[in-house]
Amino acid sequence: MKTLLLFVASLQLSTTYKILVYSPGLSNSHLMSNGRIADLLINAGHDVLIYKPELLAAANKNGSDLAKMLVVDMGLKEKWAKTFENYDDMIFKGDGMSVSEFLNFQKMTVETCDAQLKRKDIMEILRAEKFDLAISETMEFCSYGLFHHLNIPSNIVLSPGPLMDYMSDAFGFPAAPSHVPNYLGRFTDEMTYVERAKNLLATNAFTYMGRHVASLTTKVFRNHFGNDFPEIYELLGRSPLVLVNSVEILDFTRPVLHKLVYIGGIGMNKPKSLNKKLTKIVESGKKGTVLFSMGSVVKLQNAPLEMKSAIFQALAKFEDFNFIVKTDASDKEMAELASNVKNVYLESWVPQVDLLGHPNLKAFVTHGGQNSILETVYAGKPVLTIPCFADQFRNAATVIKKGFGTRLPSLSALTVDSLTAALHDLLNNEKYEISARRLSRMLEKKPVKSEELVVKWTEFVAEFKQLPELESYARQLNFMQLTSLDILVPFTLVLAVALFILYKVLHALTRLFFVSSKLKNE
Repeated sequence: MKTLLLFVASLQLSTTYKILVYSPGLSNSHLMSNGRIADLLINAGHDVLIYKPELLAAANKNGSDLAKMLVVDMGLKEKWAKTFENYDDMIFKGDGMSVSEFLNFQKMTVETCDAQLKRKDIMEILRAEKFDLAISETMEFCSYGLFHHLNIPSNIVLSPGPLMDYMSDAFGFPAAPSHVPNYLGRFTDEMTYVERAKNLLATNAFTYMGRHVASLTTKVFRNHFGNDFPEIYELLGRSPLVLVNSVEILDFTRPVLHKLVYIGGIGMNKPKSLNKKLTKIVESGKKGTVLFSMGSVVKLQNAPLEMKSAIFQALAKFEDFNFIVKTDASDKEMAELASNVKNVYLESWVPQVDLLGHPNLKAFVTHGGQNSILETVYAGKPVLTIPCFADQFRNAATVIKKGFGTRLPSLSALTVDSLTAALHDLLNNEKYEISARRLSRMLEKKPVKSEELVVKWTEFVAEFKQLPELESYARQLNFMQLTSLDILVPFTLVLAVALFILYKVLHALTRLFFVSSKLKNE
């Protein structure tokens, strides 16, 4: 009773902050992550509004059960749909997102930014709220200009996965391409010479693209508000705090700054009991059951028939295991293929956390999205990743590095033989399960829970606004200064000149000595 009274008293004494969560409608998984943060802050006593510009029709979730919502159709759904019209080819036939595809996506975010600024009615609604703090992902750059325009005194950057390369650059984090894989890379931190060269080029290329898109966004704001509007890249870099949707033990170890906080796993619900249908499927597998789900973005129903057939031919070889495959209910091809395979069950929706938490669920086949990887590790299950685009290739490399699973190079590399070999390795190699369970225990014993970090750091930033004490002076240095080349190059030149002069002197003295000796002998 005494503890309860103290807890209630602490809630009454705490300050309620007005917080804006900027959550553009591009991906349901991202909307859900942003919503979890909003709900967490509301439960801590704060007043939270989610502003969701509607962009893609498929991103139809709000993500939050508690927050106030401001959902605005930007009138760009057709253009966004066209941006993704070759999406299936990229996933099922390609090898990840190309540089041009990434750039086209970012250019569309710039057009979306311009459309938002034209909605003066929405801007006034947001301004009238007088927010204490704003939170935004780094899917695009517009939000940081919006926060400045709306006179919101502070903001927090939310990284939906590993830090993007341009984010590291903007914040002044030490660049380390020698051992930190780039955001879209597929290397681990143990790279060969050639891989390090590729990683260096890719890291710098994506950093440059980030700077370029930020400059385009700056032009949009200056067209609306004049040439004295700050550089968007600078506004991003000045953000007092960065929350990263990962955990230290799952990311590649890298140099970071004090303003970075890992919060992976927030809102991860405890697994609940399965319904009768799923319970029967999961528990009837002689050696267990495997979940096969490619997430909410990858539409398995759009895969070529040859790929679908390869999946079923491979799964049919593991008769002692049941497989739950997530696909759309309208997929007649998958339904026909499944009708001939006794150990495969199709589901249009699955309670992923609940399934992963069942003791007879032995492994997970996934696209390798950040949230799926986190849920897998929390459940302590080994994983086979089949990456498709964006950070999924890097996440797959993390799985290899941490030892709790294996991978296929990409979805386009899926064949009967490759999937069969990968599943055989996953289901018959005990080391993956041992590593997965160890990581799960480590997350369970984590000294400070992610939920507490989110709430406490958000309240800290809301109270103190800007945190120059956490700023790195590296942001003020140019490339020559940051790498100390302005010291090393002159020093090397002076040393080289000194050595050359010493060589010449010694050479002259040696010649003089030999000439003198020769004259004496004569």
